[in-house]
Amino acid sequence: MSKKHFFYFILSLSIFSTSCKKGFDTGWETDIITPILHGTLTIDDLLPDSIREVNADNSVDLVYQNTIFDLKITDLVDVPDTTVSVTVNLDSLSITDKTVTETISLGEIATSLAASGDFTGTLIILANGSELVIDPLTGLASGTDSIDATSFFETATFEVGYLDILIKNDLPIAITNIEFQLRNSSDGALIAEDTYPLIEPGEFELNTYSLAGLSVDGMLLAEIINFDSPGSAPDAVLIDTSDNVLIQLTAHDMELFSATAIFPPQNLVNKQNEVEYLMGVGGPEITEMTLDSGTVFISVINTIEDTIHVTYSLPYATSPTGEPVSFETVCDPAPAGGFTTKVQEYNLSGYHVDLRGQNGNKANTFYQEFSASIDSTGEVRTLSLNDSIVVEYGLVNIKPLEVKGYIGSYHEEYSDNANLGFNVLDFIDDGEIHFDDVNVTLTVTNGVGVDARFVINNLIASNSTSGETIALEAAGVIGVPIQVERAIENPFIEGLTQFTLNNSNSNILDLLEIFPDAMSYDISLDINPEGNIYNYQDFVLPDSKTTLTLDLELPLNVLADNVTLIDTFDIDINTDEESDQIDNIQSIELTLLAENSFPLSTSIEIIFFDDFGFAVDTLNFDGSVIEGGELNASCKVEEPKQTNITVLFTGERINTLLEAKEAKVTAVFNTPTDTPCGETVKIYSNYKLEMHLTGHMNYIFSTNND
Repeated sequence: MSKKHFFYFILSLSIFSTSCKKGFDTGWETDIITPILHGTLTIDDLLPDSIREVNADNSVDLVYQNTIFDLKITDLVDVPDTTVSVTVNLDSLSITDKTVTETISLGEIATSLAASGDFTGTLIILANGSELVIDPLTGLASGTDSIDATSFFETATFEVGYLDILIKNDLPIAITNIEFQLRNSSDGALIAEDTYPLIEPGEFELNTYSLAGLSVDGMLLAEIINFDSPGSAPDAVLIDTSDNVLIQLTAHDMELFSATAIFPPQNLVNKQNEVEYLMGVGGPEITEMTLDSGTVFISVINTIEDTIHVTYSLPYATSPTGEPVSFETVCDPAPAGGFTTKVQEYNLSGYHVDLRGQNGNKANTFYQEFSASIDSTGEVRTLSLNDSIVVEYGLVNIKPLEVKGYIGSYHEEYSDNANLGFNVLDFIDDGEIHFDDVNVTLTVTNGVGVDARFVINNLIASNSTSGETIALEAAGVIGVPIQVERAIENPFIEGLTQFTLNNSNSNILDLLEIFPDAMSYDISLDINPEGNIYNYQDFVLPDSKTTLTLDLELPLNVLADNVTLIDTFDIDINTDEESDQIDNIQSIELTLLAENSFPLSTSIEIIFFDDFGFAVDTLNFDGSVIEGGELNASCKVEEPKQTNITVLFTGERINTLLEAKEAKVTAVFNTPTDTPCGETVKIYSNYKLEMHLTGHMNYIFSTNND
C-alpha cells in the first residue's frame, strides 16, 4: 500500500520591515505565533478499505485473502500434435461422355461405283429425285474416314471405358455383310471392329466395346471395309443422293490411367480416416473438447500439372458459430516434371471437436476427411494416375479450454514460492506488533469435475527483509491426505474443503507476526485416484481451477512494541526580500499539542533537512511521550488524552530551522505495561491521534534612519 501523509507542514514565517525618517533609531519587541505542523492519524490512514473491516462495536479486524496455489487442470491435459503424412496417387481420372457422328451418303456410294466403272452408280446419280430399281450390289467399301475425337481427348489410356458404335441405315435399300473397323490415326492400332449381317432401311445396329487397357488417339480412322446390298428389285425406290449410312461413336463411363485432355471439374483424391491421440497409460480419454488454441496444419506437394484444391474437413467438429468445419487450400500447377508446394495453417480457437470417432463409441479419436480436386480450366492438361500429391495434414498445438470424458489419473508434485502480497501492516517501518488472536481459513477449491486428493506437505512463511521463516504446524492439515469433492456441472458448484487455523490448533499467529511476504509450498495432488469410476463424466470448464487460498481475519487487538511509522514532508518557509531582518528573531518556542485517543503511548522525532539532503537539526522533544488515552472498565478510550510539549530554539538553531526544506517525522508507538485490560489492547475505528505544532517567535523590530 502506498503510504499516506499523516501530517502536513504549514510553517510560514513573515519578516516585516518598516520605514522611518532618516536619522532616527526605532525598535520594539513583539511575539509572533505561527502554526508549523498539523496532523491527524486514524485507522483509515493506516489501513485501506480492502483490508479493513469495522465491526458493529467499531472494533477493527484486518482481513486478507491470497491464493497460494493455483492449477488449471487443462495444463495437465497434453494433447500431442497429430498429423498424417501420405503420398497419394490420383484415385481416378475421368472425362465427360462424348459423341461424334460421321455419314456415308448414297451419292458418295454412287460416285465410288461410277469411278470403278460400275454403270449402276451413274444411274443412281441420274435418278436423283425420281424412282429407280436398284440392282444388287457387292464389294462396296466406304474408304477411310477421319473421325475427330479431340473434343474427347488428345490421347488417353483407359482404366475403364466403353465405346458405343451405332450404324444406322438411312438408305432406301438394305445393306448386308457390313465389316467395320476403327483405328488410331497415329499408329493404326485397332480400337474396335465388327460385322453386321443385315441392316434394313431405317434400322440400326448398336454394339458396345470395352476401352479398358487401350491407348486411344483423339484422331481416329473409321472404315467400312465391305458391305453389300440385295438392291430393290423388282421394286423401284425413290432416289435421294443425300440419304446415308450414319456411324455414331459414343464414349462413356471413362476412367483414365492417363490422358492429355481438357478435364472437367472432379475429385482426384478422397481419403477418410480416424486419428487417435496417444495420451499414454493412465492419461485422459477425452470424448469432446473446446479449444483455447490450436491449428489445422496442411502441407501440399503437388506434381500435377493443374491447380489442386485440397479440402480438409472435420465432420464431427463445429466452429464457434456452430458451422461445419472445412478448410480449403489451393496449390498451384506443377511445371512439367517438377512440383509446387503450399503450407497453410487455420486457427481453431473456440472450435468444438467430438473425439468419439466416426461411430461415436471411442475416445481420443477424431474423424477427418481429405480430398483433392481440380477445376475445369478449359486448357489441355496431361494427367496420370502416376501423378501424386504429398500431403501432411492434421491438428497441431492443441490447447483445450473445455474438456469432457475421463481426464485421466495423475499424481503430481508441486513446490514453489508464492508471493503473498501480505501488505496489511506494511505501513510499519520498525518494531514489533503482537496479536491476541487470529482466524485463518485454508480453502481447497475444486472447480473441475474430477475427484482430487490433496496433501499439503508443508507451508513455510518467510519475510524477505528480516530473513525470518516459520513453517506452519497444524495437525489434520499438514501432511494429511485431503479428499476434495468434484465440482458439479449443471448447475455449476465447486467442490470445497476448508480448514480453520487459530491459536488453539496451529502456530498460525507466530507465522503471521513475522509479516511474511512469501510462502513456499510443497503439495502433492492426485487426480482421479480411483480411476474412471464416473464413466467418462469428468469435465473441465473454461477457467476451471484447483486452488489453495488463505483467508485471514485478524482482530486488531494488539501489543505494540516500538512500532515505528515514518513519513517525510516538504517545508515551505516564506520570507520577504529583506531577509536580513531574520537576524532579529531572538527565539522560537515550539509547542506540540497532542490529543491521543489510541491506548498507545507515542514519542515523536522530527529531523530537518536542507536543500542538499543533509540533516540540519533534530527535534525529539527531549524524549517526552504523548500519553495514550485512558481505558475505561470496558477497555475502551472515551476521551482523548491531551499532552503539551515545549522546546525552545535559540541562536544558530533558528537559522537551521529556517534553512530546512524537508522534515522526516518518526512516530514510535508502545502499549503501556500497566493497562487494566491485559497485555493487548483493542483498536477501534474512531481512535485518532491529532497533533498541532506551533512556533512562538520573539522578534525585535528596529529601523535606523541616518
